[in-house]
Amino acid sequence: YWDKLGWKDIFSDASFTQRQEYYSNLFHLNTIYTPQVVVNGKTEFVGSNEEKLISSIEEQLNEKPGATIKLHALQNTEGKIDVQYSAEGADGKKEQAILVLIQKMATNEIKKGENKGKILHHINIVRNIFYLPLKEKTTNFTIPAGFSKEDFSIAGFIQDKRSGKIKAMQSASVE
Repeated sequence: YWDKLGWKDIFSDASFTQRQEYYSNLFHLNTIYTPQVVVNGKTEFVGSNEEKLISSIEEQLNEKPGATIKLHALQNTEGKIDVQYSAEGADGKKEQAILVLIQKMATNEIKKGENKGKILHHINIVRNIFYLPLKEKTTNFTIPAGFSKEDFSIAGFIQDKRSGKIKAMQSASVE
């Protein structure tokens, strides 16, 4: 998205645009946009609407999870992060496991475009996303060059493919 406005988004990835398009179809939107917030796969709105964000999160925290997902993340000898996961109470025909590699923080200086000269600080940046059937139990992420396992965490959730509802979520540090 930002790449067309004069500066390269170093965190962009076509799979993230595809995820936005998935939500655009789910919510019958005419376009995708940033900053968009999607809470629990059930509601979407502009991310700067702090009041709606807080109330939506509080509402969803009161719901009991419909399933559970467990994660274990360990750096292997090749420098990759092996992730073992398991799910209970989920329907493998209607739902999928989604695992994400999260970079804890980053800073970058913008050299062109509307934010030229600014230094942007980022937290909890999704660097990779995998959509997996519930029957699979392991996968691995490649740690980007110049980073170590301490720079990352893993999150996993179970999502209904048709409705978008998140049924379970878990995060894990990398051992």
